[in-house]
Amino acid sequence: MKNHKTVRLYNVMFPIWMILFLPSKLWLWVIPANFIIDSIVLYFGTKDWSIVRNHSWKTCIIGFVCDFIGALILLGLLIFSDHLDSESFFANAVFDMSMNPFKNIFALLILLAVVALVGYLIYMMNRWMLRKFTKLDENTIHHACLLLAVITAPWLYFLPTTLLYH
Repeated sequence: MKNHKTVRLYNVMFPIWMILFLPSKLWLWVIPANFIIDSIVLYFGTKDWSIVRNHSWKTCIIGFVCDFIGALILLGLLIFSDHLDSESFFANAVFDMSMNPFKNIFALLILLAVVALVGYLIYMMNRWMLRKFTKLDENTIHHACLLLAVITAPWLYFLPTTLLYH
C-alpha cells in the first residue's frame, strides 16, 4: 500500500505530458520537430505539396491545441485525485497514470481514453480546416486526417515518468 508521502511525489516528479505547461528552451526543438512531422504526415495523406506548404502550420497549431487539451484533462484528474483519500483506488490509479501507467490497468485505460480523445480532436479539427481551406475531395480529407490523428496523437503520454528519474 502507498503511504501519503508517496502519493504526493508527483508534486516533485511530474509526468512527461506536464512539459506542455512549462516555458523552456525545449520548445525551440519541439515546435520545429512537430512541424516537420505534421508536414510529412500531411503530405502522405494528401500527396500535394501545395497543401503542405499552405496548411502545415495550421495542422501544427491544431496538434498543439489538442495535446494541450489532453494535458489539461490529465492535470485535472491529478488535481481531483489530490483531494481524495491517498489509499483510494482512483487516487492510486491516477498516481500510477502520472508515474508508470503500465503498473495499473485502470491508469493505462485512462491514458488510452485521453489519447483517443486527443486523436479524435486532431481528426475533427484538421477535417474542418481542410474542408474550409482546400478543395480536396472527402476521401483525401478523411485519409489525411486519419493519418494525422493516429500518427500525431500524444503517444508520449504513455512514457513512464519513472524512467526519467532512475
